[in-house]
Amino acid sequence: LTLFGVIQNFVYGQIYSYHDLYYGSISNDLNSPLLVLASALFIPSLLGLLLGSQYNRATRRNVYIIFFLYALISLLCGDRGEWVQPLLILVWADLYFYKKRSARSILLVVVLCFFSLYLINALVSVRNIGLSLDSFLWALSQEENPLVELLEEFGTSMSVTIIVLKDSIGALYGDSFFMSIPTVLSTSLWNSISGTEYVQVSQWFPFEYLGLNFGTDFSLIAEPVLNYGVYFAPVVYFIEGYFVAKLISCITDKNSSLLFQCLALASLVFIVKYARSTFWYVLYNVFWTVVPFLIVYFFIKSIHLARSKSVKHNY
Repeated sequence: LTLFGVIQNFVYGQIYSYHDLYYGSISNDLNSPLLVLASALFIPSLLGLLLGSQYNRATRRNVYIIFFLYALISLLCGDRGEWVQPLLILVWADLYFYKKRSARSILLVVVLCFFSLYLINALVSVRNIGLSLDSFLWALSQEENPLVELLEEFGTSMSVTIIVLKDSIGALYGDSFFMSIPTVLSTSLWNSISGTEYVQVSQWFPFEYLGLNFGTDFSLIAEPVLNYGVYFAPVVYFIEGYFVAKLISCITDKNSSLLFQCLALASLVFIVKYARSTFWYVLYNVFWTVVPFLIVYFFIKSIHLARSKSVKHNY
């Protein structure tokens, strides 16, 4: 279903623009509840197959082929965010749980990644004008050094923090953090129940405060500053860093269950994305990844146990 979803995005992306695909009204039509649920289960399912099979050769090959197709089609749609962070987690898990690589092989992968950045940046740069061989070759000829572009993109992400500091936007007193809890199911559902018109920071900042017609993401650095000011923001950084360190420590603990390791690794995907998003984004996506996965997991497990009891009873 997830592969069907990205293929659908690619087809519509050739008809409409990248902006229409992700920010226009068509995005609501494409993101059906079933596809959203399948997308939430996609990465933990792949991780579960790898960990559960103890990186069996056939399973490992099939999982990586599926993810490669997913990443390739997403890239052709001009999207990087949906597959780059999961790729980082898959690579890290492969190195830790499967087998360590030599320094030579790691260096080779780094070199290949460096040159692949040219192709990735070229494909992303033509997402608003449409993908074709001519537009891709033109974009490839215009490409700068990928590392320079990466630093420029870091600068763009930091511009959110600069605007928050420069404009001295009033402190929210933790509002965007605390309101992430009641809105974790749905912001619109919370508004209808409470009778309020709460807007997430990631929506308020680009569309209302800056008056743009496209998203700008947000920032791990900017959100604590916006909520608690310059002097108390470092306390939030320390708490968040401590939590992530403990989570990684539990993942690498040999006594941790495979189920916990699988879901914790899947959660790390969204924690990595926190660098350019908000606390609500992380909490919302972790919730809608972990809870459906656990429901499906225990449902299948109960069926398996029922069948096992039935077989024993027959004997």
